[in-house]
This record gives sequence, C-alpha cells and structure tokens, in this order.
Amino acid sequence: MPDIADERCAPVRAGSPRVTEADLPALLARVPGWEVVVDDGIRALRKRFKFHEFDDGLAFVTAVAKEADVEDHHPKVVLEFQSVTVYWTAHAIADLHRNDFIMAAHTDRLYGGPPSGSLRPR
Repeated sequence: MPDIADERCAPVRAGSPRVTEADLPALLARVPGWEVVVDDGIRALRKRFKFHEFDDGLAFVTAVAKEADVEDHHPKVVLEFQSVTVYWTAHAIADLHRNDFIMAAHTDRLYGGPPSGSLRPR
C-alpha cells in the first residue's frame, strides 16, 4: 500500500465526501498517534508535537504552514512553550475528509525534520 504521506490533496468543496465511520479505522491506522476529536462541533484530527525549545516549535509551525499553502488545505495550530498541537479538518464540509489524513501524514513527516536536524523534536 502506498504511503499516504506521498499523496496530494484534492480540492474540497461543499458536497465533497466526508470520511465515513466505516472508513475511519483504516485511515487512522495510516497516521499513528492522531486522534479524532470534536472541535467546535466539527470532527477533526489532532496531535500534539513536543519540542525542546520554543523556537523549534515555531519553526515547525512555519513548515506546516508552508506545506498547507502548497496543498491548499489549512489547519488550526496551537503553539505553546514546548509543544505544538495541530488540528486538521475540511472547513468546506465541516467534517473530516481524506485530505486531513494526507496532511496529518505530511505533518508527521515534517516533524521528523530536515536531514540537517534543525527541528529538534523532543
């Protein structure tokens, strides 16, 4: 099975397919550590990433923001002293879409950081 992190996001519009309860377990298995939460009444994926330094978390937020712009799919991000919490949901359908799982996988890949190690996960 191809890595979901290698997939690209599709355009999402009102009426685009939501992730069904039947599809949810298989998709969650492809993005370990992510959980489904209800945020402001909308299903979302959430994961907290830990860092040694605030600047490392800030660099991670910037990397996630750049990737979100490339894919035209944008998260809610909470930056704290030594952690960043990322929420993915499809705003156009106010629910989960396959894109959220794709971007969760992209986010996990970014957390590993570039080969130079400039992001220092905790």
